[in-house]
Amino acid sequence: MSLKTMFVTMMVLFLVIPSLVNGQEKKAYKSVDESSLYVRMGGYDVISNVIDDFLTKSWADPRISHFFVGMGTDTRNRLRQKNKNLMCFTTGGPCRVLNRPLEVVHVGLGITDTDFYIIVDHIMVSLKKFDVPDKEREQLHAKLLSLKPKIVNTTEVPLAAPKREGNNETARMANALGISNFNIGRFDEALSHFQVASKEDSGVGEYHFNEAMALDKLGKHSLAAKHFKAAQKNAHGNNKIIGSKILKAHVSK
Repeated sequence: MSLKTMFVTMMVLFLVIPSLVNGQEKKAYKSVDESSLYVRMGGYDVISNVIDDFLTKSWADPRISHFFVGMGTDTRNRLRQKNKNLMCFTTGGPCRVLNRPLEVVHVGLGITDTDFYIIVDHIMVSLKKFDVPDKEREQLHAKLLSLKPKIVNTTEVPLAAPKREGNNETARMANALGISNFNIGRFDEALSHFQVASKEDSGVGEYHFNEAMALDKLGKHSLAAKHFKAAQKNAHGNNKIIGSKILKAHVSK
């Protein structure tokens, strides 16, 4: 390539690349819908304050602080910004998310249901602290819960009912069908079977536990908490129910 050709090529790159970048920025940072959750929450300033507050509390919380051990100031600042961008983007704001997929970022961390709900609770408290209205808090709460399958890596599984004298066979069959559907991701179908089981034999904690698990998967967390409490009440010494982390997370709210 001649010097003249190299010079022309460099000039083209010099002129074209900035225009491409600017075009991408205009597309990425387009005007925000005034009815978006982002605007109704208070925009970027509120999101920034909420993230700073919730992360500060999370770093100091002995229940989950082990996830942040060894993080220096620069790493923590990057974590702050990534979370700000994610919340901004998720609520309909103008931010771009350049992070790796959530399921990739969190794989291997061993985040449990309990850990997840602790973090969500910190976020909800921070939202209230910065005067985000109830309706908007509820909407963001639903969005956060929808991210759970991408973050929680250690999911508990439904329980088979122990063979006890007097157990209802219809309930046992319904529970078995529910477990089969649950394990292949058919949570709506699983729920319908678990509901039959818990209705037919309401004194069996495993049935309530499984119904609660399906409800949790479907985002029906208030109903899930109700059935986790029923499972706890009817545990009959089953340590898988008594020691369940997801049950404790729901019941302790």
